[in-house]
Amino acid sequence: MDRRSLLPGALALALGLAVPASAIDRAPAPAANCADARVVEELVQSDDHTLAVRLADESRYRIDLAARCPGIGDEPGARLVSPAGWACGRRGEAVVGAGRACPIAHVARIDAKAFSTHALQARRAPRPDVLDTVTVKGERRRGFVGSPAYCFNTNHMRSWHEDADGIVVEVAPKRSAGHRYYRVELGASCQGLSDAGNLSFRSGVGGAMICGYAGDRAVFQTDLEIYEMAGEFDGPIARRSRVGRGVEGLPGSARGCPVAQVYPIGPEAARAVAALTPAR
Repeated sequence: MDRRSLLPGALALALGLAVPASAIDRAPAPAANCADARVVEELVQSDDHTLAVRLADESRYRIDLAARCPGIGDEPGARLVSPAGWACGRRGEAVVGAGRACPIAHVARIDAKAFSTHALQARRAPRPDVLDTVTVKGERRRGFVGSPAYCFNTNHMRSWHEDADGIVVEVAPKRSAGHRYYRVELGASCQGLSDAGNLSFRSGVGGAMICGYAGDRAVFQTDLEIYEMAGEFDGPIARRSRVGRGVEGLPGSARGCPVAQVYPIGPEAARAVAALTPAR
């Protein structure tokens, strides 16, 4: 190997600079189930024994702990630690945070839907620990900011399709961490959705993020209701409201269905849905 090819990486390490993983030779993953512990983008804990991580390349993994370790995923700076940089479920691997180390027993690759399920469970999980009273001063955050790994922003919604599994929405990928399509699964049979001319979403926690949390709903209006609420506008203007978020408090806005889960899907799956129904 040409020693000159190693000089940039070696010099950067000596100076304490960050070096891209591709700039330094590294052995491949020991097994297909191994997660690169150095490029974890997001970590959620769905129960005392289970976490899920999303990596920089959008791959996702479930982490099973060797013993009960409540709250480790909520610790500031929680991270995966492995002697070789690969989390595979071998000896010496752990989830570390705030002075605690929870050994990893098993690692398995999961898809976007499974990661969304873990994220929802993490959000809904009870937090029994009681802390001393503290006083916090600072700017109050408005609304709820969810991860694009399991939420979409209605402000960036472009169109939608319906199929037997729920709804597929198209969003602006530059505003959604590169994701263009999201599957929205509904929590109950949505009667009348097939006749809807306009679909909007309401967040149960306020704001524009839809994740499948309590109170998140898909709300629809029929073409007739759209024309009625357009009032003085002509047909073409009213019809353009078929693609968008809709308007609160207008005819038909009380009807809808709870959103059970949201997760990004690939363009192939989205095209399969679009082939069955026209965009709205």
